[in-house]
Amino acid sequence: MMIASRERFSDLMTRQRKRVTKAITSTGYKVARDIQREGRRDIASAGRFSTKTQRGLKAFKLRKRAATKTTVVRVTMNRFLRGFEFGAVIRGRPLLWIALSFAADARGMRARKYPKPLFRIDRPGRVPLLIGREGEPKYFGIEQVTEPKLFRVRAIAREVAGRVGQYYSAFLSKQA
Repeated sequence: MMIASRERFSDLMTRQRKRVTKAITSTGYKVARDIQREGRRDIASAGRFSTKTQRGLKAFKLRKRAATKTTVVRVTMNRFLRGFEFGAVIRGRPLLWIALSFAADARGMRARKYPKPLFRIDRPGRVPLLIGREGEPKYFGIEQVTEPKLFRVRAIAREVAGRVGQYYSAFLSKQA
């Protein structure tokens, strides 16, 4: 009689361990999914970021040994996006050359990579310009640009982390 109850107890504990491990794993995946979805939505709401840029935010559950109770969710962000998470000052060396909005052939291209020769025009009391051979301005030079804080991915991650207990309870009760 004692042996049968010991085996039964062992079986119950094994089932319970599997239930808890599955709930922990499911919670990790849910947290990663929510952080990624809400973070990308926040980046999109900032307005000027493409879908490709939004995909620069990734959240995933790191795979650990099987049957472990430790679950880690890692959030990675494209280096470009970090400046908009905290706000940043971008400085030129010595000037930062920014393409003019009407210079379509210069847009999205650094001044040093521009395929045709450029000439610098220094204007007293105004920003310098880089112009092409034909005399049309392509870039203007400034010392620095201040990028404002546009989104809050870390705050979103903290909010989702605050819901871990609810997620865990829900997954644990589903398996009962």
